[in-house]
Amino acid sequence: MSTRPGFYFCVCPDPELSRQKIRGLLQSFPPPSGHWQEAVFWAEDGLGDDFWQALTVQNLFGEHRAVILRGAQVLLTDDWRALSRALATTPPMVWPFLCLEGVFDSKGAKIPAALAKLKCWAFAKDKGWAWESPGLNAAGLKDMVRDYCAAQGLKLAPGALEAIAAALPPDATAARLELDKIALAAPDHELTPDSAAVVAHEPDIDVFAFLRAIEAQARSGGS
Repeated sequence: MSTRPGFYFCVCPDPELSRQKIRGLLQSFPPPSGHWQEAVFWAEDGLGDDFWQALTVQNLFGEHRAVILRGAQVLLTDDWRALSRALATTPPMVWPFLCLEGVFDSKGAKIPAALAKLKCWAFAKDKGWAWESPGLNAAGLKDMVRDYCAAQGLKLAPGALEAIAAALPPDATAARLELDKIALAAPDHELTPDSAAVVAHEPDIDVFAFLRAIEAQARSGGS
């Protein structure tokens, strides 16, 4: 059996894909109790005492904790340096996940210069403790439609796969919601090319920025 990573970087603009990646990793390395306690923090809120305690203090009751830091691409140089030092001494029952959610450009992922210079990033890349994905592309959306239909027992008429995948937003959460709408409107449990008309998606909208704004509003209590 392979050894659990000491920490892990998820570099992807799609939070749901990162969640799926983290969920898969946690399932691949179950603790003795069979359950990871998840503690989620957002970098834009600052790295406060609660975050550092979750990252560096071992639970007295023996619970294994996954510490997930969202939006880490906004961290400042001093934050990255402090994190790098902490990652080197993380308690064995704590598994840190650092999620960088910036959009990829033509050259790939935008890794903050402050992080790229640190040993923790080079070490993670060398050990395979870093996962990079630009998010859902055309092929990924088709796979998502196939998987969804298989899980829901839906049939795909000729041309339906291509039409629906082309209409879906390139965001896993939003795409899943649209597929749920399509399924509800499907007669006889069969999706057709016309099913794509159910999708209410405006391609010019920055889906990732929109969803991040909603999450930020929810964290602030809707104020």
